[in-house]
Amino acid sequence: MLFLIWLVLPPVYMVVIGRRYAQQCAESAYEAVWAREELRQVLDDLRAVPEPEEPVTVPLPRQHRAEPSAPPGRHRLRTDRSVLLARTGT
Repeated sequence: MLFLIWLVLPPVYMVVIGRRYAQQCAESAYEAVWAREELRQVLDDLRAVPEPEEPVTVPLPRQHRAEPSAPPGRHRLRTDRSVLLARTGT
């Protein structure tokens, strides 16, 4: 009896897995066809829109140049007295 179960169980298992696999494949194929049709419809709608006569140019953002930082170990707001005196002209 155990031999018959051992003999019959693998093919039954494969049939069950095969049906589930076939069902998943069919669902995936249906979703792929639906997505392809949606893309075709969108592309057809885009092709129906007339293109502008002149190319559209988009200005690029300008890069902000930062001021050079103070040497390491010194705060940028703390300055020497000689620098302050040179700026004020005293």
